[in-house]
Amino acid sequence: ELRRGEHPSRPQLEEMGGQELKQTGYALAKVGAVAELFDIPERESITPLMAKRLASSLQSCGFGIEPDARYTGKACRWDEAAVLFTLPGGATPEGELPSEPSAAEMASYQSYAFLMRLAFHVMQAAGPVTPETAAHIANRIAEIFPPDTLKNAEERARFKAVTELAARGGVEAVSVRVPTQGIAFDKNAVRRLLVELVAQQGRIGDAQEKALALAWKRLGLDGKSLKGELDSLSSHGVIFFGGQAGSGRGEKIPPPPNTDVPFALNREALATLLADTRQVQAALNEAMAEDEEVGMPDEVAAEPEVVPVAVEEFPGLAPRFVPLLRSLLEQDEWPEVDAQKLARENSVMLSGAVEAINEWGFEKLDAQLIWEDGENLTVERALLK
Repeated sequence: ELRRGEHPSRPQLEEMGGQELKQTGYALAKVGAVAELFDIPERESITPLMAKRLASSLQSCGFGIEPDARYTGKACRWDEAAVLFTLPGGATPEGELPSEPSAAEMASYQSYAFLMRLAFHVMQAAGPVTPETAAHIANRIAEIFPPDTLKNAEERARFKAVTELAARGGVEAVSVRVPTQGIAFDKNAVRRLLVELVAQQGRIGDAQEKALALAWKRLGLDGKSLKGELDSLSSHGVIFFGGQAGSGRGEKIPPPPNTDVPFALNREALATLLADTRQVQAALNEAMAEDEEVGMPDEVAAEPEVVPVAVEEFPGLAPRFVPLLRSLLEQDEWPEVDAQKLARENSVMLSGAVEAINEWGFEKLDAQLIWEDGENLTVERALLK
């Protein structure tokens, strides 16, 4: 039965967005908080089908959400950051069903969302991105596409929502390459944009250099061209600091203090450090036990050490993701609900783990290991045989 009159959830959505939504048309929110307004019970993740229905319900109220599963085809985490925004065309007219995005709209979205995440991933490696820089990135990305790409008001509103989410919600990783279903764009224009953005900062740290290298891989560009770009930046006065950045481009200097950058606990680095520490401690305990055994043969054997998960089979992958990857490699395809269960058993979030594993796959194998296909996960097991 089609709805008549204003959707009952609209006032609650307006209250959730507050003055920010009222004044700018955009507001940051959690997917779960929005879902609760439509009586979706709390869960770790919302399936693609349920997320699509949520987006359609929001459209009936006159709002859009980014990410929108109708465009991405992916599930959403309950605690995932999202942008709630006002649709220029307003609510779906009474007696009508919410419209679905056209093939052209989906194709343009796939491409500009990919580039937006890529650009912000590079820039956020150096610290928070200012609103002015975010607006500049959005304008430059829009220029890369044909003039008729963002041809209607709703597409432009979604484009801004993608910008807002990347700038304020953050981009943890970019685990896919150029979308095969997206519209074509000039990769060299993207290359020039990324180099220009970094050059404007006047300095490049190890994290940002690695982010640039990742961007080059995602775009399918030759790594040698990145070296040439970095050498050119160095010759024009851009300072390289930390890591290996300075080794081939003048004297390496330590990173300057920056009190403006918010402190963020690197849990992955801590996990790796703790694993290394436990391994060293286990080796020391073993050596000491052997020495004591010679002088005290009747001593009761010590309890065995708890050995951390061996990660030699997947060198470079964060130890906490190794057990999940090992389990996923047992079969070619997993229903998402089963994969979520495996993730819970291994105390990790599935979406974050898939991103990290794919990141590792691109770095070590130059290929994507796990594909999200609707409500299933496909594992490229042959790549690790």
